[in-house]
Amino acid sequence: MYAFDKTRIVGLKDSSGDINLMKELTAQPRSFSCKIYYGREHLLDKALELDIDGIFPGTGNAKPQLILQLWKQRDAESFASTQRTDTNKQP
Repeated sequence: MYAFDKTRIVGLKDSSGDINLMKELTAQPRSFSCKIYYGREHLLDKALELDIDGIFPGTGNAKPQLILQLWKQRDAESFASTQRTDTNKQP
């Protein structure tokens, strides 16, 4: 897949929104301790279905509790439910 010095990489955060890249990255065997994080709201529900180590979307700056809740739930149905609930709230 990609050639790099595994001793110097401790984590990878993808903010491209390319869910196929995330699928490719998480499908690779992790024989070292590199963590994989998703960093975009786009397709966040799909990213939560993958073997990722965390999420860091920009929304976390404004609504950290929502992002924490999504991470804890980690399934697409709960994501949709949380999204509907949050949309109905006043800023």
